[in-house]
Amino acid sequence: VTFDLTGLPPTPEQVAAFVADPRSDAFERVVDELLASPRYGERWAQHWLDVVRYADTHGFEVNTERPNAWPYRDYVIRAFNNDTPYDRFIKEQIAGDEFKRLRQGLQHFQAARTHGAAVGNEGHRVALGLGRVHQVGQ
Repeated sequence: VTFDLTGLPPTPEQVAAFVADPRSDAFERVVDELLASPRYGERWAQHWLDVVRYADTHGFEVNTERPNAWPYRDYVIRAFNNDTPYDRFIKEQIAGDEFKRLRQGLQHFQAARTHGAAVGNEGHRVALGLGRVHQVGQ
């Protein structure tokens, strides 16, 4: 199960602890421990990163580094480790940096509506953007 969940073999200490554990739920405890490990996210994020063709370099003939690629990789790993719901993960992939702007715009939009102020074109754009993000997640 360690190969499946983390891509790594169990350490000799992990094997010894499992063999010596007399509890009936010893296997479940190992699984829970592995799911809580940062290695779990690293292992399973690999599949998503392959789908989106992630790489730290451009590859092929001009193999130059992509110095700003790693934050995306780390975000995907964190999403797996945090058990981010799939629909939210997909919304974040599609909307990306727009989430922060949409949240800020929504706060402005709601404050303006609450106080009876006109929201203008920006408020309507934010509302439209939020509707699109919500629709994609359905």
